Amino acid sequence: KAQHISRFLTGMFQSIDPAVAKLHEITVREILDEAVRTVGTSFSNEPISELAMRRTLIDIYGKLGRDDQALPQAEAALRLAEKTRGGGEPVEIAECLNELGLSLDALGRSAEALPRYEASLAMFQRIHKNDHTDIATTLNYLALCLNSLGRPAEALPKSQAALAMFQRLHQGDDPEVAEGLNNLASCQANLGQSAAA
Repeated sequence: KAQHISRFLTGMFQSIDPAVAKLHEITVREILDEAVRTVGTSFSNEPISELAMRRTLIDIYGKLGRDDQALPQAEAALRLAEKTRGGGEPVEIAECLNELGLSLDALGRSAEALPRYEASLAMFQRIHKNDHTDIATTLNYLALCLNSLGRPAEALPKSQAALAMFQRLHQGDDPEVAEGLNNLASCQANLGQSAAA
């Protein structure tokens, strides 16, 4: 799997037409767009490798602020995760649901993101019987989504639960605890609880 993905990534750069490269500077986005065109055929008999590659593309497009390009990759990744369920981990399906939710949220489609987060949370809660970062992170996503949908009263307990779990999981200063505090403050502010926020 690692070798196939490595060959694909190397091929992304080798596929650049030298004549085109001389005319203008090739951007990361152009290389990614070319990779997207070939990812389906390059991994046609290796869905697990294709899934890993699509999740990498989701991450890169997201970091480039190209959520419109990340969304089809997230949709394809979820289909692949569900298809390979026999050989894959249910954790990966839950992660793909979150990635799809984040892509939809970033495009202002929070109403569509919400059921993805809810399904992911239910799955993670079945997988992890105790406190776990996956559960707390998904609770945060769910709270942010509800908050953006104008439902801060529903978001508040999710945000509080996420923060409490992060605090149990991490001692002292931690980025996830800080994020949980920030998200809770956002819910409280939207509820008019400025002093608490």
